[in-house]
Order: sequence, then C-alpha cells, then structure tokens
Amino acid sequence: MRANRRNEKMFFVVCIQAASLLLIASTVASTNDTMIINVPEGKALTGFGECSAIVMQYFYKKFQIGLLYLPAPSGIYRTVSGLSCAFYHATPLVYRLSFEGEYRIPETGSVFQLEFMYDDNLLRNNDRLVSNDGHDPSYYVPTHWHPLSAHAHHEICIHSEIVHLLRGIHLIDVGFRLFDVSFPNSSFSVSRVALTIELIQYNPNVNHGLPMITPGAPIG
Repeated sequence: MRANRRNEKMFFVVCIQAASLLLIASTVASTNDTMIINVPEGKALTGFGECSAIVMQYFYKKFQIGLLYLPAPSGIYRTVSGLSCAFYHATPLVYRLSFEGEYRIPETGSVFQLEFMYDDNLLRNNDRLVSNDGHDPSYYVPTHWHPLSAHAHHEICIHSEIVHLLRGIHLIDVGFRLFDVSFPNSSFSVSRVALTIELIQYNPNVNHGLPMITPGAPIG
C-alpha cells in the first residue's frame, strides 16, 4: 500500500527464454493504494524450426506487513496486509502462486482456511470464481484442523495454486477465514508471510490444459 511502500520488502525480475534481453516492469497507475505493475509482453522466439513453449516468465515477491489476527470466526476471508499485488498484462497469463507463513495455534484448537483471492473472488474447482461475501453456496471443507492441545504452538503453512487469467488488470491477495466448527472460542494469527508470484506467458500454440478464469469486475 502506498503509505507503507517504504516498509515493504519486494523484488521482481523478468526472464525471457533463449534471449539476453532483460525487461523491468513499470508502474502504470494505482488503485486502492496498491501499485499496478505493467507486465511486459514477450515475443515468441523461433529456433531450429521450433517455437519456444514459454515466451516470458516474470517473478514477483512480497512480504507481510504487521500481523494478521483473527479473534473470532467469520464467513468472509480477511486479507494479509502487505501482500496485495495488482498486475496489468495485454495477453492472457498463467499465474503460479506460492505462499509460506507461520501461524499460531492456541490451546483451544483452530479450524481455518487459506485462499488466494482474485479481485476479491475465491477460486472453486479451478474453473469458477465466487465472491468473498460469506454466501458461497458450495460446501467447502476447511483443510487446516488443529485439535485442543496442552499449550499454544506455531506451525508453518505452505500453499500453492496455478490459474490462467485473461488480459487486463487483476488484483491478487491472500485471505484467511476462521471457522467455528468444533472450536467456537478459537482465535488465530499469521506472521512471517512471503508470497511469490510467477507470471508465465505461453506461446499461443501451446496447450497447457488450464481453463481460462474470468475474475469479477476489474479494478481501477
């Protein structure tokens, strides 16, 4: 976020296969206090009569600011401060998202879910998006269950996801939701989080098998 940009640790680099050209993404605008990164478009390179499958790869990494604390269960996912990323690209891109962080489990136990968010939408079955409004009609079983224990403890959480998004502006976030199943008096906190985003532009002749995901209304 713009007010905290001096406190953010981040880096990015663009790699183009079989070429010595290095491109740096530039900021084109801002929305909701989040920078919009303009992702350079690569060009398909041909060598020895064959076309390269991957035209461009772009890496971006951000770190959490502060601490995410969830004092009570909620139907809406809360985002992790400092991880919001907004990208603009003129061609469809494959997003490979990787999350790693440390969470604290209280003595009372905890049931929670971690999700990547696309324009405040949640991915379901890797082919559709639902709004983060607490009214998801699909039955969704949380993946992180922690029973009662003699004392609080910390654990490492790792999560990854791959999606194929249309051209345009897309806002990426990481969200957590605390469930009230079995442990209604639970709480939850997340710290030391790192989010890595790899953007991949494939040659249009390559069939990578990923369905095209259309997020909600564009931001900006």
